[in-house]
Amino acid sequence: MIVLPNRIHEAIQFINIAQGQSLLLGLTIASAIFQNRTFDGLRPVFSPLGYSDAEIKAAVAGAKSTLLADASPEVRLQALKIIIKVIDDVYLMVTAAAVLYVICSCFLPRKK
Repeated sequence: MIVLPNRIHEAIQFINIAQGQSLLLGLTIASAIFQNRTFDGLRPVFSPLGYSDAEIKAAVAGAKSTLLADASPEVRLQALKIIIKVIDDVYLMVTAAAVLYVICSCFLPRKK
């Protein structure tokens, strides 16, 4: 027996916390990748228009920004294409991680 019967609830809590933390870690990594790659993609589009790095970072972070609203339709379309591409890439990464998570769980020992 791995866990004593009187400590089963503690073991379950530990497993639940570990699962929650792994999700949090995955979302944190995905968010960092999204923000960095989006900033790197939008910088060449908006820097020539006079926007500072801080303004571009604020727009990427979701702060109230008029960056896209004030842009011309062509620039807005180019920026949205960059954002959509990065979201697509991050989504694929998260999906691949989930598949790996499931595959690894299939090889866990099945002890009682």
